[in-house]
Amino acid sequence: MSLFIAGFIKSTVFVSVFIVFLIAIKGIFKNKINFNWNFKMWYVLLFLMAVPLFPADFIHLPFINGFGSVSTVNEFYITQGTVSGATEAENALVKDIYISVNKIFTEDFYNILGIIYLTGVVVLVFITVKNYIKIRNILKFSFEPDKNIKEIFNKSLYDLGIKNKRIKLVISDSVKSPFLTGLINPVVVFPFSYGCLEYDEIRYIMLHEIGHFKNRDILNCFVLCFYQIIYWFNPIVYFGLKEMKSEMEIRCDRLVVEKIGIEKAKNYGLTIIKSAQKGVFEPRIRTYAAFGANNSLLKRRIESIACISYEKSKNKLKSIAVFLLVFAIGICQMPFACNAYGFNDYFKTGNEKIVAEDLSAFFKDSPGCFVLYTPKEDIFYVYNDDYAKKRISPNSTYKIYSAVIALEEGIITPDNSFMKWDGKDNPFDSWNMDQDIKSAMENSVNWYFNSLNEKIGADKTKEYLKLINYGNEDISGNSDFYLESSLKISAIEQTKVLSNLFNGVYGFDKENINAVKDAITVDKNNEAVLYGKTGTGNINGKNVNGSFVGCVEKGEKEYFFAVNLYSSDGATGAKAYNKALEILNYMGIY
Repeated sequence: MSLFIAGFIKSTVFVSVFIVFLIAIKGIFKNKINFNWNFKMWYVLLFLMAVPLFPADFIHLPFINGFGSVSTVNEFYITQGTVSGATEAENALVKDIYISVNKIFTEDFYNILGIIYLTGVVVLVFITVKNYIKIRNILKFSFEPDKNIKEIFNKSLYDLGIKNKRIKLVISDSVKSPFLTGLINPVVVFPFSYGCLEYDEIRYIMLHEIGHFKNRDILNCFVLCFYQIIYWFNPIVYFGLKEMKSEMEIRCDRLVVEKIGIEKAKNYGLTIIKSAQKGVFEPRIRTYAAFGANNSLLKRRIESIACISYEKSKNKLKSIAVFLLVFAIGICQMPFACNAYGFNDYFKTGNEKIVAEDLSAFFKDSPGCFVLYTPKEDIFYVYNDDYAKKRISPNSTYKIYSAVIALEEGIITPDNSFMKWDGKDNPFDSWNMDQDIKSAMENSVNWYFNSLNEKIGADKTKEYLKLINYGNEDISGNSDFYLESSLKISAIEQTKVLSNLFNGVYGFDKENINAVKDAITVDKNNEAVLYGKTGTGNINGKNVNGSFVGCVEKGEKEYFFAVNLYSSDGATGAKAYNKALEILNYMGIY
């Protein structure tokens, strides 16, 4: 729930921006382009509003996923690698040091918003169903029209080229204004009190309502009703949809004038005014198209009728050009709007060979996943497949790649990775000293790697992340984009990327790769070498996940692994490290 609400709020911001843009464009080109092309611009908005609600895996999402978060050292939480069950040597080599990331908008906050949002949806669905039942009751107690009104109706159908006999006409003494309803079985409901109108007045009304049928406005009304319910909390969206409804009425007015002739436009306008005086039933959310209008819409309709001129060929090229401009900008907004379900928060497997492993006995105390990748066989051995595909923040495990990118860019070298401490006080004593790549990696020194990231620059970082296919490749968050912010990667991807790095797939200098390997060497014996880096995600003082990513080189074989633990009850990189040792020992790997 929290993931959807957080994403949906962000996506609706961009939908709102597009609505403001669209209304501005319509205002600029008012009466200067063909009205039908002007109206079609609304369909771009309807498409854009659907984007956050449906999967669109082909779209990359470069949005600020770190919104509302800030790293802080004022309230920090520290674990110095005292891993239960590990040897003193292992504890000395593995230090899980991390700081808390304070988020203004927490998961609980979004869960509360979710409850409020769903309550609003339920209320509006109830109101809509209630109104729908009211319409059904009106139809139930309606009756057949007399011969004269029926003839006017049939002639209006003929005038508009409607041969569909499914559309019916009924008379009701329960309504104040004519309307068209029924998505499958369309019905024009005509008020009994309108029977006293003149022939031409009745014909104008029939043409208008049948015009709604011709324009498929009942389907439009259902779509607008759906969006009003889904986006109920956004006043800008509500205003935009209301504007589209108004233009639906104006479009039908223009259709009527086109059929009766401009010389009779004044009479048609007087008929609309006369109808409005009789009153109109128009709930805020409705699934029908009505003839009547409230005062604000009435004024717009009359002004539009007064300005009508035939537009079949007028400004056609300009109209198409403006529409294409709006369409292009709408398409450009898609990556920003397509964010509600966190589509990029899961790794989409393709032809990978995945073998399920039952390691549940190792995860009784803390839920999580384990992935073991053997590059020679190209097989992933996975426990908890769903979570192994879920992308989470890499936290300090990303420092492996900060280091190798900095080496590739020549910011540091294998022989000279020294960086002088600036004298500013840090939360940990081990950070308050000069560093090189090995000491910085061992003590997970944020200022060292943040300095590297700053010198690398955002553009270069993006290039490298794209080259190595590092998770969602999104560094749009705050400066610590890898600490519970925008950058995310799954356990399966972690093993594959590290394997490609170690085996020279990316074409990196071998000396640089060896320098990173040396910096993340955890332990070695006569049979094997263990490499790895821990990472802990801590939000507002709560540990939300812990990771340990690494490799075991044993003879000519390599085993790349990743452990991710998720829990609000103390999941840390240190615990993930310990879990990895237990599983690797169980498998006879280390």
